[in-house]
This record gives sequence, C-alpha cells and structure tokens, in this order.
Amino acid sequence: MPLNINALHLQLNDFAKTLSAKQRRVNELVDELIKLVILRGGQELNQQLQRQAARKSIAQPLEFLQNKAALPIRPKEYTLCAADGSQILPDRNYNADFFLLNISQIAFQIGTLEPPVIGAATDFYTPESLEASNDFSVDFQKVANSPEFVSALRQEKELASLLDLAVSSQKSARPILSLADGTLIAWHLKNLRDKKSQEAFLGRYATMLAEFRHHKLPIASYLSFPGGQDVIQLFSNCFAHENIPESGLLSKIYDRDFFMKFLKPGERSAVFLSPSEVLGEYENEDKIIFFYLHTGKEIARIELPKWCFQPDLALINFIHAVVYDDLQKGGGYPMMLIEAHEQAAVKPMEHEQLMRLLERKCLSEGHQLTFSAKSVSKRVAKI
Repeated sequence: MPLNINALHLQLNDFAKTLSAKQRRVNELVDELIKLVILRGGQELNQQLQRQAARKSIAQPLEFLQNKAALPIRPKEYTLCAADGSQILPDRNYNADFFLLNISQIAFQIGTLEPPVIGAATDFYTPESLEASNDFSVDFQKVANSPEFVSALRQEKELASLLDLAVSSQKSARPILSLADGTLIAWHLKNLRDKKSQEAFLGRYATMLAEFRHHKLPIASYLSFPGGQDVIQLFSNCFAHENIPESGLLSKIYDRDFFMKFLKPGERSAVFLSPSEVLGEYENEDKIIFFYLHTGKEIARIELPKWCFQPDLALINFIHAVVYDDLQKGGGYPMMLIEAHEQAAVKPMEHEQLMRLLERKCLSEGHQLTFSAKSVSKRVAKI
C-alpha cells in the first residue's frame, strides 16, 4: 500500500511547531554566547581556555576566540587537486567473495590554459588478492567481507591517490592545495572489529599525512553541515558559571548554530586544535586543526594538518580563499569535490554490467555463479 500522507498531518504539524520553538531557544542562547565571546573573548579568556584544554579533552583555540577573518584575496594562479572513491561492497546474496573500488583523481591548474587531469582507477579485490599483498595479518575470509574493512581501504586509497596526484601536479612557484571530502581524523577506523587491521590502517594513514608535510603539500578537507560540538563544549567549560538563559540547551546545539550567526558570508572562525583521541597516533605537526567557514548558504568545517598553521597565516589564508572560491563555483559545495565524486561514482548500470560479465567469465571456467532468491526477485521484472 502507498504511504498514507493524510494520516500524518497532525503529527507533522506538531513536529514543525516543536522544531520552530527549539530553533527560537537556540537563537536566543546563541545571541547570549555571542555577547559573552565579544565581552570576554580576549587574551584572558584564551589563556583560560588553553589551561582547560590541557586538563580536559576539549578543543584548543590557536587564535582569539572572537576572531573573524575576512575573505583573503585568491591567487591568480594555483593548482587544485581532489580525489574521491566509491565501492561495490561484498554481497552475501551470491557465491563469489569480492569487492571493487573506484578512485578518481582531479587536478586543475587554475588561472592557466593548461589541461586538467580527470580520471579514475578501478581495482578488483578478493580475499586471496588481499592476502597475497602482505599488507595485513588477518583472517581475510572474515575481515575482507565486512563493509567496515572496505570503507577503511577505500579511504586509504583516496588519500594515497590524492598524495600521488599532488606530487605529480605540483608546479614550480605555484601554490597547490589538495582537497578531500569529509574528515581527516581517522574516526572510521574505530569501526573495524579487527585490532590488527585498525593499527595497520592507522599507521599507513598517518604516514601519508606526514608525506604531504615532507613534500610541503598542504591538504584540507571539507565537511558540509558539520555535526561537531567542539567549540560548544569550550563554551560549556568556559561559561559554566555565567547566568545564561537555558544553558542546559548547550548540549543540544552544534558549532554550526553558533557560527551561522557569529560569522558573515566569506568569513572564517578562529583556528582550533581537535581534541580527538585518534590523533594520538599522528605526528605532532600532522595533528588536525580546523576552522569554520560561512559559505553564504551554510557553515562548513575545514580541517587541515597543524603544520599549515604558521605565524604569518599564509597557508591558512590561501586555503580560506581557494576553498571559498571553489565552493562558489560549485553553487555552495566545492566544484572539485563534485567533479571528483562524479568521476568516482559507480552507476547502477555499470554494477549490472559487471555482474553479467562476471557471470559469463565464471560460466566459461565451469563455475556456476548463483544468486539468492531474494536477489533474483529484485533483478527479474514482475507483471
């Protein structure tokens, strides 16, 4: 039966009222926080926050909390690189253990007539091929079939591809930026059930970030509509004794709520050092810092390695200007990441073509590729 939308009218109306009331309370609380930051956001407050960050697992501001940096001037010529990946996950609905990764590479020489690099590389994996690579010491029949393992390997390949692309695309005396989608903090590895795999992935991930630094290749990642509360947690610690109306609501709002009202389009926030425990495995200069950017449509979180934060702010300003320019070209989301995703995405038709080709190859070798009844029912047209 189709969804009975009419039966939901009253519930949706009540839900809309609840959301509206909550948003009003959030706005009032944010207004109070902005007043406190402006009033107390100088050196004394920063020193207090530094002391708290040293004692607790909270973000550490590397600039004054009330900092609002205007949009810098973008260089006339620079190199911009991006990579993305997609996968065909292992499927228990047929008797063949494999998965596939498709990793894109995009590089543009902005401000020049030089041709771009646009392409993708496809890799086919089986438990046997992974075991032969000697990169892991695990039970591949169990681990390699898990979506968490595939996701971890895809993100590793994306970073490796981006590093190779940046090294090969670098031009003398021309600034360069590598742009990644999502976080540079390896949270995804916490989902791996196998400890050895987790350690192996994390070690290689940290090594690649160090390679970006050794080659003096800045890298930044872009998080749209971020759900972090790092700065809000700072406020909770710093303003705990202030008479803030509805301060209990602090745990239910996000950094983006604050910066949407605090910043103007094009401005960035202060830079913060992430408190993530995963970063304990990173070298000190590669630990992840971040700032928030008002894109004109939303608040985005920009992450980058700590070594990019230098006294003259040259790299921070470069990343700020380049990312903002690219997201304007993309209509609110970085054009490079849109293009990288398009090149990496495996379309349903391509997936079907792959399975038909595999089926023919198996038949030619005397192996019957069988499908579950559920899978067949979805592939066969019904009257």
